[in-house]
Amino acid sequence: MSSATRMLRPYVRLHWPALFGSGAMAVVLALAELAAPWPLKIVLDHIILGHEGAFELGGEELTLLGAAAGLVLAIAFVSALGENLSNLWLQRAGERISHEMRTNVYDHLQRLSLRFHEQRQTGDLVTRVTGDANSVGDMFATSLGNLVQAGVLLVGMLVVTLVLDPVLALVWLAVVPFLGVTAFRFRAKIKATAKRQRAQEGAIASLANEALSAVAVVKVFGSERYERERVEERSEERMQIGMEASRLQAHFNSLIGLLSAFGTAAVVVLGVFRVAAGAITPGDLIVFASYARKVDSPLRHIAREAARIAKSMARAERIGEILAADEVLPEGPHAYAGPRARGEIVFENVSFGYTRAREALEGVTLRIPAGSRVALIGPSGAGKSTLGALAARLYDPTSGRVLLDGRDLRDCSLDWLRSQVGLLLQDTALFTGTVEDNIAYGAEVDPEAVSAAARAAAADDFVSLLPDGYGTELGPRGVGLSGGQRQRIGIARTLLRNPPILLLDEPTTALDAKAEAELLEGLERLMRGRTTILVTHSLDLARRADRVVVLEGGRIVAEGPPEEVLADRAGAERRGRFGRGRPSVPADPRLPQLNRLLEPEAMLPVLKRSLGRDTRVEGLRVARVLYKPGRRVAVHFRGLVDGEPHDAVASADTKGEAAAELPLHLDAARQVNGRSPARVPIAYDADVDALLTWLPFDAGLPALCEPPERLRDRLRVGGISVSARVDDIELLGYKPRTRAVFRLGDHVLKAYRKERQFRSALNGLIASSGFRSVEAPRYEACCPELRLTVQPAVDGSLPETPTEVAREAGALVRRLQRERVNPPRAAGPAAFLHEAERRTALVRAVVPELRAKLDQVLARLRRELPPEEDLLPAHGDFHVNQLLRVGGRLVVVDFDGMCLAPRAVDLATFLADVVRGRGRDLATIENVAEPLLVGYGRRPPALDWYLAAMILTRAPHPFHRLVPGWPDRVAETVAVAEEVLAR
Repeated sequence: MSSATRMLRPYVRLHWPALFGSGAMAVVLALAELAAPWPLKIVLDHIILGHEGAFELGGEELTLLGAAAGLVLAIAFVSALGENLSNLWLQRAGERISHEMRTNVYDHLQRLSLRFHEQRQTGDLVTRVTGDANSVGDMFATSLGNLVQAGVLLVGMLVVTLVLDPVLALVWLAVVPFLGVTAFRFRAKIKATAKRQRAQEGAIASLANEALSAVAVVKVFGSERYERERVEERSEERMQIGMEASRLQAHFNSLIGLLSAFGTAAVVVLGVFRVAAGAITPGDLIVFASYARKVDSPLRHIAREAARIAKSMARAERIGEILAADEVLPEGPHAYAGPRARGEIVFENVSFGYTRAREALEGVTLRIPAGSRVALIGPSGAGKSTLGALAARLYDPTSGRVLLDGRDLRDCSLDWLRSQVGLLLQDTALFTGTVEDNIAYGAEVDPEAVSAAARAAAADDFVSLLPDGYGTELGPRGVGLSGGQRQRIGIARTLLRNPPILLLDEPTTALDAKAEAELLEGLERLMRGRTTILVTHSLDLARRADRVVVLEGGRIVAEGPPEEVLADRAGAERRGRFGRGRPSVPADPRLPQLNRLLEPEAMLPVLKRSLGRDTRVEGLRVARVLYKPGRRVAVHFRGLVDGEPHDAVASADTKGEAAAELPLHLDAARQVNGRSPARVPIAYDADVDALLTWLPFDAGLPALCEPPERLRDRLRVGGISVSARVDDIELLGYKPRTRAVFRLGDHVLKAYRKERQFRSALNGLIASSGFRSVEAPRYEACCPELRLTVQPAVDGSLPETPTEVAREAGALVRRLQRERVNPPRAAGPAAFLHEAERRTALVRAVVPELRAKLDQVLARLRRELPPEEDLLPAHGDFHVNQLLRVGGRLVVVDFDGMCLAPRAVDLATFLADVVRGRGRDLATIENVAEPLLVGYGRRPPALDWYLAAMILTRAPHPFHRLVPGWPDRVAETVAVAEEVLAR
């Protein structure tokens, strides 16, 4: 049984008398239509047959004629009565079912959790409440009756014809299966088309609702054309689906008409022979011909109504999805619903995440005494609003518990709890209706109580000046009122409910100084004597609290009296993070050791301990930082151990895997003993909660750990001769636990951590080995179990500057795009935009001051996304360090990222690589671009768009290398991307 059928069963059970009665009337209608040709049969067989020329009607014949006429009238009367009763009962049942379904869906949506609504499009939900419920009601009102009538009529025709003449009936029946197959073969297609139609209609409704709900933002950003294109695209898809449905219906009608004509012709021809043989009467032939001519009618009805029912059932499934959703906050049968709460709120080790991958709060413990005021401050996304939402039980914590007066909120009645908590958001939600209706929303109070609440909220003055005072009708969302006026109405609404607990979420945001000052008067009255959780960025508002709690990254990092906490915070903001000394990264509560891992001086004693012996370590510096905020960090250090250069990596994560990994890798670590400066090249240091490894050991790169003699043996098995000494290995490039490049004799070996990276590099190496006009090292061998590729070493020199090889590089890109290759990866403009968004997520974490600018640049990139174009072979990571000067020619040494891409990609990547965040990058870009484009031959479309996207992708590089003043260098890089895009 389908979900739609299960959902409809209770409605059918409730209204079965009307549905049964209408079904009976449908049977009567079918019988009346079956009887329609019989009066003519009576007249033909019993009055006209046997007479030639003119003849007189006798008394018996006149009686038969009168009976035939009466039969015609009786059939018409029964048909009219049956149709009237059937339509009446079905329409009533359909309207009632539609009404009950609409209210049930809306009621269930109200009960579903806030998490459910945040993950759904509002327009789609509205469509299910209105259009889908109406469609299901129409199915009962029209389609079911027609379907029953057509089915009975078809069966009746078959029975009557078999009784009259089985031979002629079988001839007629030979056509019916073809008609039936033709009619029903479209059912699955039409149902699938109906589902696609409804999905597109829901998407259109959601897009329109989203844009119209934020029409002011759309107009400010000048995005009318963008929004129109979004809806136009969806509407065009909906149109194409509708045209496909029309095409199916047209084909069906044509086939049914042709098959019906064949059946009628066969009945007429054979029927004449049967009349001549005396098997049937001429009247019987009239009945046969009438049925044969009309047999397509019930089949058409069945197919049409089946298609309509299929569409309605598709809508019923959408309604069933809502009614089956169980994302409802559970409430026990004996939930607490006592007197007014005192208001003490306690968070006990509370953690919560909107998704499994994103924790908004982690291990928060906080006590808010009854009647006290607590201000929650911190950066956006720190978890402030989430903490307030948990206090109101809009969500349940994933771990820990929230207590009200010592009782777990999950043990409290939701109705009682909602009456204990008042909520005031940064933009008060107002509804269509009068001012009085909005203040008294959800409560039954007299006008005097409404005006008293308004006076207490300092709202009475402006309300009295409105055209009709408290009876003034407000438009949607309170249009016509200022932000401060809406907030004061919200305060009055909350005062009227008189809750013991208040949640104030940014109540003064977006208000000017005067409006904020006016609002604070009402807020003071509102907070007086109530437990108040105040979420704010305003330090002035936070000073009105008894206690200030600072949240960062979902954890409490400071709390205390306002004068102490706010003084420390203001001092920190004045000092800034980019003053003298080494810039620091914002605290990551999930990686508290982060800044210590980034400081070579702090890590020097830690790395010395990991060596397991008394030795001298000096010249320690950071070579590379790999950091995923809130997840993991790996820092690659380089330094001298007893005067010899060595590399080490310190890594930490939030899952506690650092300590757990140690015993897993001891066997592999023994392979490198003697080649590493440490006694054991892997160690866990509890002081910094980090795993420390010394190269050549890397748990993610088994090829790097292999002893040289084993590598030589593996290569020899593959037919590669290695003449190097056992210890002649040179590390050329290294990215911790990601990739390593090293030289063994006359060969360059590249090791990869992930299978996907290895396969991409292998495909690029093999493809580039077959190039005709682009020179690159050829493929020699691979070792899949070690994710290792082998190619010959190329001895040459790196170009000194990008400018000196720019023209040759442009010509090289042109030749590459003419090569006939088919890389496994294709990347259009959306892929490069996604990569820019992904890379700048790190910038948001390490330089939060750049978030607003990044949002602006990325928003512009999205708006100006280039159209799709033909994709051509591309290097994928083309820059000056990928080129070697060998004699008088350029050799490209690395095709790991080879793909199919737009024309401008490699050129944009080459230009983006010259950006260093040093204040003169735009001039450098211009100096390199001129010869580069001369070598390429022309300026490709959307070059500046791709260049801006590539520069954003490079924005984290100064941080990855921890170059001096890296925050300023990152900021300058983002600024360059912004300027390029604005050209």
